[in-house]
Amino acid sequence: MQLDQVINNNLPLANLYTYTLEKLLNKYNVNIDNAIPHRELHHIISQPFQVGVEQLTASMNDRLRADLLDSVGYPNNKHPQMLSKLERDKILLKLEKSLRLSGNHEIFMGNPWSISEVEHGLKLSIKEILECSRIN
Repeated sequence: MQLDQVINNNLPLANLYTYTLEKLLNKYNVNIDNAIPHRELHHIISQPFQVGVEQLTASMNDRLRADLLDSVGYPNNKHPQMLSKLERDKILLKLEKSLRLSGNHEIFMGNPWSISEVEHGLKLSIKEILECSRIN
C-alpha cells in the first residue's frame, strides 16, 4: 500500500521512468531483467540538470545545421573529399545562396537555440506537469 502511494504521489516521474526504460530496452534489444538500460537510466536521472539541458541544446542546434545541409543536397554519408569538384561546387553554391538568408546564416554559423532559452522552456514545462499532478 505504501509503495502504491509513493507512485501515485509521483506519477509524472513514474510514467516518464517507465516510458524511458521501454525506449532503452528497445535500444539495447533486451528485457527488463538486463542491468544495462537500468544503469543508463539511473545515470541520466542522477546527472545535473544543466548537463541534460546542454546536451539537448547541442542536439537541437546540430539537427538544424544537418537539416540545412540536407536542404542544399549535401550527402551526409560522404566525406567532402569523396565528392567530385563539380558536386562540391554545386553544393557550395547552393549553401552560399542559402546562407545569404539571415536565419540560415545564424543556424549554420551560430547556435540559434541558447542554453538559457532551452533551460527556461524546460523548467516551465516541468513546473506545469508537476503542478498539474498535484491538482489531480
